[in-house]
Amino acid sequence: MRATARASLAAAALFLLAGCGAVSDEGAIDFRFARREPVGPAWVKLQPDDPGELPIGQGEIVQIVLETAFVADFWAVFGHPAVSGGRPNGEIAIVVSAFEDDGRTPDRFGADALANARVVYFSDDVVEGQFLNVGPGLPIWGPAEYRGFPLRIDLWIVELDQPGDQARRLLSVLAALGGTAWPAAAPLAAPLARLAGTLVTDRQDDPAFHYTLTLGTTGSDGLAGVPLVPADIVLVRQKQRDRDTDWNALRFHPQSGRLAYNRPDCEKAELPPDCTWREQTYLVLRVARAARPLEGPRVPLALDELRRRFAAESPPILTEAGLAEAEAAFAELGAALAARDRADALRAPLAELAGRAGCAADGTPMAPRRRAAEQFVAGWFAPTTGPAAAPALSSEDRANLLARAGDRIARTVTDLGDFGELMAALRAGSADAATRSQLTAALAACPPPSPTRPAGGA
Repeated sequence: MRATARASLAAAALFLLAGCGAVSDEGAIDFRFARREPVGPAWVKLQPDDPGELPIGQGEIVQIVLETAFVADFWAVFGHPAVSGGRPNGEIAIVVSAFEDDGRTPDRFGADALANARVVYFSDDVVEGQFLNVGPGLPIWGPAEYRGFPLRIDLWIVELDQPGDQARRLLSVLAALGGTAWPAAAPLAAPLARLAGTLVTDRQDDPAFHYTLTLGTTGSDGLAGVPLVPADIVLVRQKQRDRDTDWNALRFHPQSGRLAYNRPDCEKAELPPDCTWREQTYLVLRVARAARPLEGPRVPLALDELRRRFAAESPPILTEAGLAEAEAAFAELGAALAARDRADALRAPLAELAGRAGCAADGTPMAPRRRAAEQFVAGWFAPTTGPAAAPALSSEDRANLLARAGDRIARTVTDLGDFGELMAALRAGSADAATRSQLTAALAACPPPSPTRPAGGA
């Protein structure tokens, strides 16, 4: 990422600090499981007494999505000069942190969950009493294999106080990426979490909804804790904190994913307009079993989208001193993208060297194969310091590339001593000219053809 682009984004983030002071009003929030029955209320908070609703077990694939988001009112008194139909027009972001707690990350839960957070939704055109324009499947977590640990979910709704045009574009980019299903371990997770955390902790913005939910803590009696079961989970924010939500007066309408009044005339497949409940802000999460886990190609696609949009939304603008954390986060974003670019540039020639591709009939490597080997060796040993420094590879990419290169070399180098010396040079990341030539030759060499099975053989 260009330095000017990073500076532009950092300056854009400065506008997040503009406006009036924060008005934190998270209200009192409670949740219920909404059981999908055709009529009447069906609310439960702990394990449903229904053998058909078996908890999701270790090894199963699970996905959690945001199904519905409704904003009943705004919380800041100032900062909303625009109106739509006579109602205040606000700027709303939804920030999510979701992870499986294996006991090694206690600092990522509750108040410190921002270490894993991301912006999944942003709009600068929201009015009071509106369902947010989110699709029925905005990814919160997964699809991923459930490892059997408690699944922690932190949800925030943040009202921004006039962030400015550049910050709006920045938030749109972050929401576009955060709303893509991709694992939290991806290279950009940490800097994106820092930017999401800025929204929640910024004293100029208004935290209006925050709830921490833990799923998958069912005890041996089947009732203790909140189970991880396929269900709709409704979280309602009561603005008047001394009041409890009257769940018996409500029913969940599964066809629309919305809350409705518990009246006989509202028990229809197509919800009548006057049946929709709009008295309080609420979110609906849907937990479901999935057919397969998140596919790896989604991650590069998300990174490509981030790269494209950052480049498109980053015209040079005047910068100001301050917000060092945001500047550092943008620098990390640039470094993470550059590191991924380098990994992709090394992965491509290794793919060309797979098998006997580019080998002549007599087993001699042809020119394209030799060039691919030279390209990998030159890229692997590129310096990571100095004026022409290459970005350092992530530990995951480095280990993966090292294993692939080792597999190619092992197919053509039969002497264990020679193999060990070449692999030691790759691990060290430095080698003299002679060793680099040996590595190039070993990578380019054509492996022996696979033995063919005799005709009619077993």
